[in-house]
Amino acid sequence: MNHKTRWLFTVLIVLGLTALACATLTGGDTPSLPEAATIAVETGEQVATQIAEITPEPIATSGQTEPTPAGGGDTEPEQGAGSNEAGADSINLADPSLYLQPTGVNTYRTSLVYSFSGQAADGSTVTSSITGEGAYSVDPYQVRFSFQTSDSAVPGETLEIVQIENMMYMVGGEFGCFSLPVTEEEVDNPYQELLDTGGTLTGQAQRIQPDETINDIPVYVYEITTANLDVSDPTTQQIEVITFGRLYLAKDGGYVVRVVLDGRGKNTVLEESDLVGDVHYELNYFGHNQPVDIAPPADCGTAGGGDEGGGTAGGFPVPEGAADVVSMPGLVSFGTPQTVDEVAAYYKTEMVNQGWTLSDETSFAGLATLTFTKDGKTANITITPDQASGNTLVLIVEG
Repeated sequence: MNHKTRWLFTVLIVLGLTALACATLTGGDTPSLPEAATIAVETGEQVATQIAEITPEPIATSGQTEPTPAGGGDTEPEQGAGSNEAGADSINLADPSLYLQPTGVNTYRTSLVYSFSGQAADGSTVTSSITGEGAYSVDPYQVRFSFQTSDSAVPGETLEIVQIENMMYMVGGEFGCFSLPVTEEEVDNPYQELLDTGGTLTGQAQRIQPDETINDIPVYVYEITTANLDVSDPTTQQIEVITFGRLYLAKDGGYVVRVVLDGRGKNTVLEESDLVGDVHYELNYFGHNQPVDIAPPADCGTAGGGDEGGGTAGGFPVPEGAADVVSMPGLVSFGTPQTVDEVAAYYKTEMVNQGWTLSDETSFAGLATLTFTKDGKTANITITPDQASGNTLVLIVEG
């Protein structure tokens, strides 16, 4: 997965949405991020990576009545056999084509549930969970994922990730809100990212009957067992036994509608622990081609990432024509075609209009710095010409 989108997604995306997200870093002509910004972005990547690591995990429930294998008999097909067409007697779980986004689908929704429950050496119960929900639009390109995490030791936290065409926003945790520009090449398809098992699942999954209807979609049902765990993959070590596993494929289109895994595994994502307990994972897709409403998070400012510019970012004014706007608590950076003098004049006016007082101003070798104070806070604005792009780079740091 591209390191710039490792958050999304899984996702999205996710805290576990590999679900739980996509961590993004700017590139190309985007202004370089200072150390504070880098730390914040890396924090987002860590959260997303944790989410991605969750997706492969098996998960926990028992006592289910086993349906009858569709093909009859107990013969296990040899590795690599099977057509991977919906309705076939068996499918190859290691085949990436199994997890492609359905054709003819412009919008869909998704939900994720991950939970762990185990008993510590002192007899106390240790629990952790991740829940998430999201929406996706192909055209216009828009993605939203929201995740909530909790465990026995840490209060619940929420992470929201939104991408609207060339701008990505992330809100939650210790880093508050930040936004940054991305390009289409830097974005992975969340459908495939959320389904990416990281190599954990392999081998043949047998079709079982009866067929079912899941999320209002008629589906074929395939069984995932402990034998489908790829023991050569490091992530598989987090799961030892699958007690119940199902993959549901749409009869019309053959795309994944639901994945359910229950079993025994290690809680190594939400807590630094080798504790073994019951794990439950369920990923759903639904609402295909139904309208979705995706908007920037309310507290992420209004500055655009293209040529619209204008508005605010991180609580600070941003001039018209600003591009590649990166915003997070206490830091804003962007590029603009305006000159250093024009940008300086803009901030001398707009910052004062917002109640800030200009306390210091310097200019040297074409570079300008402005320092403003307000209610015990300080805002340092550095305005620098960029010879390579011909633009002016602006960095605002609040102290």
